[in-house]
Amino acid sequence: MSPSEEVNEAEGRGPARCGMPNCKVPSDLLRHDPLTDTYWCRGHDPDPTVAAQRKADQERGGMSTARRFKRGLDASELGELATPADAERWSRLVAVAVASGVLTPAQGNTTLRAVSEFVKSRDLRVREDRLSALESELQRLRTMRRVQ
Repeated sequence: MSPSEEVNEAEGRGPARCGMPNCKVPSDLLRHDPLTDTYWCRGHDPDPTVAAQRKADQERGGMSTARRFKRGLDASELGELATPADAERWSRLVAVAVASGVLTPAQGNTTLRAVSEFVKSRDLRVREDRLSALESELQRLRTMRRVQ
C-alpha cells in the first residue's frame, strides 16, 4: 500500500485519486498538493514546475523519436534497380547509410530485403527464359529428327 493510500484510508477517504476525473494513474504515483488537498498525477499536475518538467520531457521525447525515424535515402541517390549491378550498388549504398547513421538498421534491413527479393525474382525470370529456350531447342531437334 502506498503512503497516499495509507493516509487516505487512515482518514477514512479510501485510496487517493488524481484530481482529474477518469484518470487511472495508480495512487503510488500521485503527488499530494497540500494547498488544495488534492492528489495529482504527473500528466495532470497544474503546478508550474511540474508542468515545465513535463514540457521538457515531451521535447526530449520528440528528439528521441526524430533520431529513431530518419529521413532515409532519396530515389535519386539510389538510382534505378534493374540489373544485378544496380542491386550491388544499392546494397553498398544502404550499408554505408546504415553505418553512417543516415538510415536506421530497420530501414536498412527492409531495403536490403527488397533488393534480395528483386535479385531472386530476376534470377527466376532468367532461369525461366533459359528453360523456355532449351525446351524450344529440344522441340526443334525432335522435329528435325522425325523429318530425316
